[in-house]
Amino acid sequence: MVPDYRLVPEVRFPTFIEDCALAVRWVSDEIDNHGGDPRRISLAGHSAGAYNAAMLALDRHYLADAGVDPNTIRAAALLSGPYDFHPFTESYGREAMGQWPRPKETQPINFVRRDAPPILLLHGSSDRTAFPYNSKRLAQRLKALGAPVTLKIYPGKNHVDLIASLSRPLRGRSPALDDTARFLADNSA
Repeated sequence: MVPDYRLVPEVRFPTFIEDCALAVRWVSDEIDNHGGDPRRISLAGHSAGAYNAAMLALDRHYLADAGVDPNTIRAAALLSGPYDFHPFTESYGREAMGQWPRPKETQPINFVRRDAPPILLLHGSSDRTAFPYNSKRLAQRLKALGAPVTLKIYPGKNHVDLIASLSRPLRGRSPALDDTARFLADNSA
């Protein structure tokens, strides 16, 4: 399922994450009616979608508040996401999260936990939208706790290369599709 969520300026943090948590609840409640297995729910996202998926995978309260057992999430594949970007030096962060009174609560890196689901972090080394240090720092913090994490940095690839390589005509731009599919197959059973 590919859910949508409301965007800034219509909403601000944490509404877009709460929208995603409600989408997970719908999947959890309905997937067996569509031939899926509610015990095999994984998350994936690119850029802001990776941020939202990271928050759902790491900060247990969003799913719990939506009526979903946080242990429902089997794995998370996160492409080119921002996970450690406070203080908000760029307009995206300020606009989406700058009004939140406790900014540390907006950062996925602050919710790492040993019992996190397996996480795949993919990033291009030339990403200047969500810099690769986001994935590197999150991976380091997860590894330090003994949480299951895999980090892949693609040399010379930018923010768009990873998501573009998921489309049929641009699959050669990076191995992100194969790496994501393999990771999800290995961790969602």
